Amino acid sequence: AQLFGPIPGGLGISVVFVGALLAATTGIVGATVVAMGLISLPAMLRNNYSQSLATGTICASGTLGQIIPPSIALVLLGDIMSSAYQQAQLRMNIINTDTVSVGDLFIGAMMPGITLVMMYLAYVLLRAAWQPDTAPPAKMEKTDSTAAIKAVLPPLGLIVLVLGSIL
Repeated sequence: AQLFGPIPGGLGISVVFVGALLAATTGIVGATVVAMGLISLPAMLRNNYSQSLATGTICASGTLGQIIPPSIALVLLGDIMSSAYQQAQLRMNIINTDTVSVGDLFIGAMMPGITLVMMYLAYVLLRAAWQPDTAPPAKMEKTDSTAAIKAVLPPLGLIVLVLGSIL
């Protein structure tokens, strides 16, 4: 909120950004939605956000954990896809040792995940521009963007290390 709060729709932008960070660090949807709901919803409603925009942004951002690597759903899907691919190759009498790996699925899911984040951000910004009363700027006494940036660096480092080692 310290980075984006002063602009219209800023809290919504923050929720989408944090949802993407949580998705990329945990890969679990339920925990992300609950945590963001408990933390973000009161702040958004306190700043006169529309209830539908606030809850929709939290729910949509919380479900990014299904597609943004390292997603638990992609890990499970990777095992199923690998087995199905091998069985299909054997039924066609093709001896091929290649499989669909979880790393391949992670690589394939990155662009759709980033695209979803960008679309959520665009929606919040457009809604704030067209209906300013649904997403007003947050009322903040003092903003400290350097502290906010320092708080975001460790999760970004964790994401780079985890995904870098997997890929």
